[in-house]
Amino acid sequence: MGRRSKNGASIAYVNQMMICETGHTVRISENSTPEEKKDYIERLHKRKMAEVGNYLATSFLAHSDKRVIMIPYHFG
Repeated sequence: MGRRSKNGASIAYVNQMMICETGHTVRISENSTPEEKKDYIERLHKRKMAEVGNYLATSFLAHSDKRVIMIPYHFG
């Protein structure tokens, strides 16, 4: 059974752990050069953006019968 808002619209929620800041925080070795760190962060950022985009698109398709899709987040 899905949830309903006060006006009766059906609501779906996405998994907030897939889009939260903690899920996108990485640790980099202190032995890396600044250039290696920058390159790694850029590659990882692009990959994470694609993962989140794919997850949200899949969620939208999975909940296409819902009128409202809640996407809670907290960055900073």
